[in-house]
Amino acid sequence: TEDVDGVIVPPISRDDPNVKRLLESDIAVVCVDRRMENVRVDTILSDSQKGAYRAVTHLLELGHRRIGFIGGVPRISTSADRREGYEQALQDQGVPIDSTLVREGDSRRERGRYLTDALLDLDRPPTALFTGNNLTTLGALSALSARDMSVPEEISLVGYDDVPWAMALNPPPTVIGQPAYEMGSRAAELLLQRLDAPN
Repeated sequence: TEDVDGVIVPPISRDDPNVKRLLESDIAVVCVDRRMENVRVDTILSDSQKGAYRAVTHLLELGHRRIGFIGGVPRISTSADRREGYEQALQDQGVPIDSTLVREGDSRRERGRYLTDALLDLDRPPTALFTGNNLTTLGALSALSARDMSVPEEISLVGYDDVPWAMALNPPPTVIGQPAYEMGSRAAELLLQRLDAPN
């Protein structure tokens, strides 16, 4: 780290010890996509809670009342924010939160597939799914495909994050996009400003 003036990093948790160590050094730090707690650090975020709220509201407007949620790693701020958005949308529409429809994964395809299967095996499975990131969405689509379930005819699905492979599917999945390029660009600008004026 001696030759590094600054870093842009997505924290692995809300109390990421590696980011804390960087903050204690002379290296300028900008966190991107995920929030740290109890530390002062420049951070660039999109509104994950609002995005999740919009996704679930869309499913509610389609008439769904049993909406499964497959989130990411709970210690990551974006995962927690997306679950909060999911729950808030249900509450605002007077739909009780059913804990059997909520699963937390590891933001990976295989876990997304496994958790989708678990939700579909319930006595009263969901009629719609909201998945917390693009790899989880891919896992959910894999599980649905293995069961010959078509989207949106048999089950609705809204994912979070852009999916570069989406246009290969017919129809492409509905997703809440993140302004990834803009976030990266703004993080770089902020880092350069911090290097220019450390205080």
